[in-house]
Amino acid sequence: MAQTVALSATAREKTGKGAARQARFQKQVPAVIYGHGRATQPLMVDALSLEKALTGIEPESTLIDLTVDGKKARALIREIQRHPLRPDIIHVDFYEIKADEKVTLKVPVHLVGTPDGVRNAGRLVKEGGAHAIKLEGAQFDLVHRLVDIGIPVMAHVGLTPQSVYGLGGYRVQGRGEAAAKVLDQAHSLEKAGAFSIVLEAMPADLGAEIAKELQIPTIGIGAGSGTDAQVLVINDLLGLNETVPKFAKRYVDLRQTITTAVEGFVADVEAGTFPDEEHVYS
Repeated sequence: MAQTVALSATAREKTGKGAARQARFQKQVPAVIYGHGRATQPLMVDALSLEKALTGIEPESTLIDLTVDGKKARALIREIQRHPLRPDIIHVDFYEIKADEKVTLKVPVHLVGTPDGVRNAGRLVKEGGAHAIKLEGAQFDLVHRLVDIGIPVMAHVGLTPQSVYGLGGYRVQGRGEAAAKVLDQAHSLEKAGAFSIVLEAMPADLGAEIAKELQIPTIGIGAGSGTDAQVLVINDLLGLNETVPKFAKRYVDLRQTITTAVEGFVADVEAGTFPDEEHVYS
């Protein structure tokens, strides 16, 4: 329900600059009221009462129960003019509305507090010593807010592991008509202030197109050879995971090497050959 304030006014018989100056000298604010089917009527409003009524409200979205010489009218404030050098109100326009009339209002939205993303990023930088933050997905507003307060942000589009189940699992992103959406996200994240962007699990031609169109560096992981740089998960590169995605390459099979080493240790212990004389203190 819209906020409502009450205000009283009197009809102003004299108009013109001289009459307006005289009204202000008497601590009155010149005003007018008009509306559909109503002739414009000059008014005067007590300056102190007007300032008090407007304190703590959004004037353009507040209903005014205006009493003019005993007659009531429901109105909106259409315009407030203030002195160019002082905060004094020098003129007000009231627009009378009817109960069945459709009107358009400016509705103020105030965000209170610090978003968790901003707070957590600040702690990572201040307490954790991070030099930058990497954010997955199309978080344009958060990227902009972090960059605006001096925290560098690396963006990430395509397959985003932290929300993989919302994407239906580990699937290639940006195929067919979906390519335009990923490209648009990349552009928007660059505009929001990201200093670089990770492109994950997408067709190679899309990765190359994004790299060509963006000014910031692109880091590919399963996005083809057309990106500015490449990265792999260290566990995949070293062969520590039992299975790896198609785009990853094992450069060594450390999983098997480690398994063989542990099996040898267990066998020696069970056989009583470890620890031997070489591996004990005298």
